[in-house]
Amino acid sequence: MYIQESLHSLSKKIAVITVISIIVTTIVMPSNFIVLGSPLKVALIVGGDETDLGFSYMAILGAQAIATEYPDWTVSISKLVSFVEQRAVAAQYGDEGYDLVYVVGGQFQVMMYGYDGLDPIPELYPNTFWVMIPGGGYSPFQNMAALGPTFQIVGHFLAGILVAEMTTTRNVGTVYGEYYPYTNMECNAFIAGVHSVDPSIVVYNREVGAWDDPSLGYSLAEALIVNHDVDIIVHVADYSGRGVISACVEYDIMVIGCVADQWELAPDNMLTSILMDIPRFMDMIVQCILGGGFLGYMSIEIDLSGLAPFHNLDPLVPQDVKDLLAASAALIKTDLNFDGKVNILDIATAAKAFGSYPGHGRWDPMVDVNGDNKIDIRDIARVAKNFGETFTPVPLDDSQPPEQSP
Repeated sequence: MYIQESLHSLSKKIAVITVISIIVTTIVMPSNFIVLGSPLKVALIVGGDETDLGFSYMAILGAQAIATEYPDWTVSISKLVSFVEQRAVAAQYGDEGYDLVYVVGGQFQVMMYGYDGLDPIPELYPNTFWVMIPGGGYSPFQNMAALGPTFQIVGHFLAGILVAEMTTTRNVGTVYGEYYPYTNMECNAFIAGVHSVDPSIVVYNREVGAWDDPSLGYSLAEALIVNHDVDIIVHVADYSGRGVISACVEYDIMVIGCVADQWELAPDNMLTSILMDIPRFMDMIVQCILGGGFLGYMSIEIDLSGLAPFHNLDPLVPQDVKDLLAASAALIKTDLNFDGKVNILDIATAAKAFGSYPGHGRWDPMVDVNGDNKIDIRDIARVAKNFGETFTPVPLDDSQPPEQSP
């Protein structure tokens, strides 16, 4: 045992030495930030408003934070933008010469990528920089960046671990608004998290087909509870999720919210929420622009996820489960390529990005483990600390999830 521990300790020391060696050979002194000559005009387009406590709510918080940080900038927020009016709203911002427009909601990918057969918005307005949240996994335009699909999969994997530890019926469920590649990845990550604890637990997955139909969300959740004895449901359904939450409250089972901390919607039934720090991403985009970084043609991979506090249900979560979640999160966040092990590939990726920040040529937000918009020795140390560790990987699987697993 002593020899094994000594060898493991030695491997970690070698990892640290490797990090230092790579840093010495790759570090480039950062250039000065580019100071723009005039205030920016920034806009946000969302399909909902603050009341959804989801994508729209978090994006609005991000826009408000930008307005507070840069009081001389123009910041406009368009809420409750319907599918039929999305092009007109985006065109107005383009015509008015806005510098930066955030478009938040998967439904808006249609106009951004031209899936409707019309000219994509970024092509029509090349002097505006567009940010698609979430994106389709790519950006074909020099004036558009897209949030990559991995932004919330770590949180879903952790939620799967939590649910597997907390279920008593050994039947759990998910309800998604619509299946997109990124929601598929989230659901498959959740399933993997559940089965990393117990492969025999059954996960039932359902799709509403819309983000604004709480009645159908309720019906799907009720069917899971009544027909399959599901005792915990995760919803990723925006306003449709209100129906899911209502069903969980009525039948007195646990529910897990999504994007924002939705505890206030069901204080005695909301176990946690899978958070998505959209304001952090929006701020990072601003910092990249101010730093002179080129963002075009990019699908930006970044982990924005985490689990909200347990609030009223905290006494029901055993300490060993809390410890397991903390340890799992610490490991997974240092597995930079999601292959289930922290090895020299992760060390090299971290070292390459050392000293970078938003706007720097080597900036890699996946390496910004503590989310402080800079990659320094603290991030490197976290990766090096876990060198040699192996665990169940978070899958990068965007195939449509099965209705039942296993």
